[in-house]
Amino acid sequence: MNFQKKGYILIVSLIVFMLITLGIFQMSYSTHPLMPLESDVIEVSEHISTQSSSQEKKLHTFLEGMSTSSGFISTRIDTSNESIDQTYYYFKILNLLNPSKNDDLNNDFVQALYKEVIDNPLYYVYLDILKTDQTVFTNKINHKIDIDLQKQFACIDCLEEASPYIIYYGTLSNNEPVSDIATKIIGDFILEESDSETLVFYLKWYFDLIEMGGPIHTSHSKIEEVGLNLLNELNVDRIFDVETLYNAFSLSMTLEKPFKMESIINKIKTRGVDYSFDLRAIYYNLKLMELADGRIDKEFKQSYMDYLQETQKTSTNFYPLVAYEENNIIEMFQWEILMSSHNRQKRAKTNNLSDILEDYIKNGDLTDSQVEIFYQTLYANENNIEIPKSKSLEIIEKVNGETKIIENYYLFQAAYFQGYQLRPNQKELLREEISKAFLKNDFWSILVGIDLDYIFNDNEANQRKLWQQVRIESDNLQTDMSSGEFFMYQILKHRNGDTVGEDELNTYYDMHEIEDVVLLKGDHTILSVETIYQYLLLLQLTKV
Repeated sequence: MNFQKKGYILIVSLIVFMLITLGIFQMSYSTHPLMPLESDVIEVSEHISTQSSSQEKKLHTFLEGMSTSSGFISTRIDTSNESIDQTYYYFKILNLLNPSKNDDLNNDFVQALYKEVIDNPLYYVYLDILKTDQTVFTNKINHKIDIDLQKQFACIDCLEEASPYIIYYGTLSNNEPVSDIATKIIGDFILEESDSETLVFYLKWYFDLIEMGGPIHTSHSKIEEVGLNLLNELNVDRIFDVETLYNAFSLSMTLEKPFKMESIINKIKTRGVDYSFDLRAIYYNLKLMELADGRIDKEFKQSYMDYLQETQKTSTNFYPLVAYEENNIIEMFQWEILMSSHNRQKRAKTNNLSDILEDYIKNGDLTDSQVEIFYQTLYANENNIEIPKSKSLEIIEKVNGETKIIENYYLFQAAYFQGYQLRPNQKELLREEISKAFLKNDFWSILVGIDLDYIFNDNEANQRKLWQQVRIESDNLQTDMSSGEFFMYQILKHRNGDTVGEDELNTYYDMHEIEDVVLLKGDHTILSVETIYQYLLLLQLTKV
């Protein structure tokens, strides 16, 4: 009996202890504000103390180059758009590294080029790679070039009316002997030009035409003197355009006064493959190596072949466009979120972009873009920046009577940061929209609906039920996941206690490391700020 009494007391004590513990847990849970998925993953990333991986270091190096004293410029490869210019240099690089002929791609390139050349002589620059296949030069193209050249040669005030560019590239492309008028006009331009970079090009073109059999200018010795004086004045370390540098180096060898290029060539070799993306720059770097050393290292060739293979969609597509964008405000917020977290870990000071963004939040007008509004409020929340009352009220006003909840996902999150709570009818509408999303297998709507249900309804049991539905359906839903869906799904996994695996991230984003470059593929881009933002934040979840 005494034994039973002691057992009874022990059981009661355990129950009381469990109830107290549960009460404390529930109390701490209920007082902790519920945050949207994206805020959750940022919170995790800011408290990870493990050392950065090689991928992270390389990506942060790439990001660091986007913000300068003159503004914010992002760079990406836009795989949804093709580029004649980049495809031209793609051919040129392949001819340098691994000469091979792709007839299908070559024919498609010729057809696209013909359409442009007929209307615009500036496209003559791309015709030189076609000279190995004379059949592509139709009578129509040859006739067009001849007409353009005759117009140039018929000039009266040639320094005002003629174009050395059209004369040079037209002459290269028409397979006719070099006209004495061509070298005369370009020579005249050389004698009158004062800009050193322009002179580099004019001189290179003049001596190229002479090498092709063109007659020398009557003031040829004076032109040589201009070239030699230019070479004496040029500081190759201050030439930042690589095509200009190559032309200057080539000119120095033509005039038998070669530059000492060891430091520049060593710098190119040391840097190896970099984040330039611009195939024009890559091509002239390779040409500089070839001109200086007489060859391109085998290992160097292979690195660039790997790079081209990873950045080219297929061997039959044109090479994608390289896109530069200035002061994209959403990218600036994503960039600063990543870099401020990274710099906090390193205890390093970030640049002045944080001041610019804070000023934009406090003094800028509210935009029509709900995504931008969300990132303003997300960034303000993460950095304890007070949004002006008028702007906060304007955000709340936008959602106050809104009946399309999931469609305005980003706007409702922004309103949540301002203290907004869904009205009863909006909660009901949200439940209906989530149910419809499951019926339609609309994965994006399912994920954002669950996120909104989490922050606005605070129903843990319903969250678990919805997550189980997602897990059941995930095999079917994941097949064609967009990068936004994949990003949300991984954070939702983490929120529900599932593991986020690095291999899964690397596979989805098709992560490849080539020397100091990490390539990540998004929906229609390679290495966009958004893709890097998603990858680096998700990578933190693999460390938890």
